Amino acid sequence: MVQSLIRCRFFTEAWLALYAISQNHDQPRGLVEAEALDKAIVEAQEMSNATPFLQHEEPWSEANTQALKKLVDFALTPAAAGVEEGATPSGTAAWNLWVFKKLKAEFLVTVCSYQRVFPKMN
Repeated sequence: MVQSLIRCRFFTEAWLALYAISQNHDQPRGLVEAEALDKAIVEAQEMSNATPFLQHEEPWSEANTQALKKLVDFALTPAAAGVEEGATPSGTAAWNLWVFKKLKAEFLVTVCSYQRVFPKMN
């Protein structure tokens, strides 16, 4: 989904999706789980406090520069990728970690390759 958002130039939504993944907000939950609503409320508050990349502003605006710096710091924890503590990522977990890093890089390359951004780079 994130790759589709990036390719369609929906950078705000792509940034928020990557943020949600890095915060483990995309984990599946049981429908009858007692804490499901409590977790959803906390996650919604965290998402509303995040300052995403704003596609309606210039890519080099102060807000977007801060959002890009945060994006670089996003990390997918091994536990979120499906790796047990202390184990080396392999199989699906290694794939999940690789795809997450690839999507972050694709986001940055796409933003920097904008026609209005490229001439500003030395």
